[in-house]
Amino acid sequence: MGRAPTTLLPRGGLLALSLALAAFLAPLAQATDYYLQTSYQNYAFSPGPPGGACTDYFGTTASTLVYCGHILGNTNSIRPSGGGYGLDASAFGQPVESQQADLAIGEVINPPPGAITSVAPANFVPVNWGENEAAYYECTEPRGSAFWVPSTGQIIAAQANNIAIVWNMEGGTTYRQVLNVSAVPVKRPARLFWTESPYDSPKVNMGGLFPVIHYNASVWAPVPQVTTSTNGGIIITTTNYSSGVWLDDSKQLCAKGVSGLFVVEYFQEGSYKQQVQPDGIEVVEVLEPNLQLIEANVGARLKPIDTYWADLDGIDGLLPNVTHGITEGTAYVHSQTGPKDNWVFAIKRTWSEPWTLEIYWQHTGRMGVLWPTKSTGTRATGPPTRNATCWGTIPPTTPLPH
Repeated sequence: MGRAPTTLLPRGGLLALSLALAAFLAPLAQATDYYLQTSYQNYAFSPGPPGGACTDYFGTTASTLVYCGHILGNTNSIRPSGGGYGLDASAFGQPVESQQADLAIGEVINPPPGAITSVAPANFVPVNWGENEAAYYECTEPRGSAFWVPSTGQIIAAQANNIAIVWNMEGGTTYRQVLNVSAVPVKRPARLFWTESPYDSPKVNMGGLFPVIHYNASVWAPVPQVTTSTNGGIIITTTNYSSGVWLDDSKQLCAKGVSGLFVVEYFQEGSYKQQVQPDGIEVVEVLEPNLQLIEANVGARLKPIDTYWADLDGIDGLLPNVTHGITEGTAYVHSQTGPKDNWVFAIKRTWSEPWTLEIYWQHTGRMGVLWPTKSTGTRATGPPTRNATCWGTIPPTTPLPH
């Protein structure tokens, strides 16, 4: 917030100046705030007292400076001055707040009193998923901004910014409600990185589950690219996707070329009629991979950079998915049951080639799904102390010294 510049005043001047500023700001705030500009004019005192721009306003001593015109550099070529002081600059501030959101992405929208929740709102349309022609109903203002769940009668916010819902009311009337949805999700979102070449981030396994992807303006259905070729008289058709989010034939969640938040809804069965309760909604952020480099010593345990996750172990912590490092011989993952289960260690120097030790750190979300939360590459250098080396034969012919 802007403030008036600091100026040295004679004794008693500060209180008087405060009173004077309050006097000329009060009328301005009533109706003329929208006139504020860089060449601001003090309409409360312009043309001001007879003495001019700077005067002994209270008629007692020359202890109070009252400024009645523009500052130097706007319309004046001479600095306003008087009483031994000059005004170099003036600034005024006004607190401004953005529109307050009514709810967050992934949050249930509460119906107004008298609304009928057993049927979809009037501006929602059925959407097919699997063999269910109406697995859910999607808002059309705008498209994909919210969806109605038939099995629960709830409406879930699925996209940021304003949405309109035309509720069916008791008595046969309708009520149009406009809500503002925050761009912040209702909970920490799961993450999905771009899985296709050249990024090749891990796909998210949803085998055994019945998920529905709720597309919106930021995250859309896959855009196909179909190519055909002929080999020995046989026509071969290949379909690739240039962008979007989709489930492949093995129920692996894939993404490419889109960024934003979307909602995944889980159903109890393949008919997509009953939503899982109470963990049927997962908010997901899809984004381009961003490899973060960490420094480590050979032999050290590797952890994610995020201090929140790095301090957690067990079911609350992150699980390492080593995408580069096992076959390259740069990483070791401890897989025996115990306190160090799923710990990963750097076992080879990778200072000049950090991409040879790449880890996607995963956490467990709704329905036990493992989601990648971040990716790290490691610059591993030599250990801080010299390694102890024991020479001998295999098997040893004599007992090894202790």
